[in-house]
This record gives sequence, structure tokens and C-alpha cells, in this order.
Amino acid sequence: MSATRLTSIQRFVYSHHFISGVRRGAGILLVYSLGLLLPGGSGQALIAALGAACVALD
Repeated sequence: MSATRLTSIQRFVYSHHFISGVRRGAGILLVYSLGLLLPGGSGQALIAALGAACVALD
């Protein structure tokens, strides 16, 4: 890889937008995973994850 391409990739990975997206995705997956622990919670987990996604988009 050339130095400019590597620098470009590093700038993307350490950018605010990438880190913010990773945090939002991890939060949504965490809510979904915790919702699956509830008995019969597959539907509730999906609803909670969609709610977390809506909050994250605001």
C-alpha cells in the first residue's frame, strides 16, 4: 500500500463519523442481546433494538 492510501485509511478509521457509527451499532446490538435474554423476548428484543436505533438517529 502506498503511504497516502494508508494515511487515508487511518484518517477514516479514527474519524468522528466512523467511531460514532461503531458506538451506535454496538449500542443497538447490546440492547438486542439483552432483550434476547428475557423469556420469550425475541419480539421484544427487536422492538427495543428498533427503538434504540430511532434514538441513535436523533
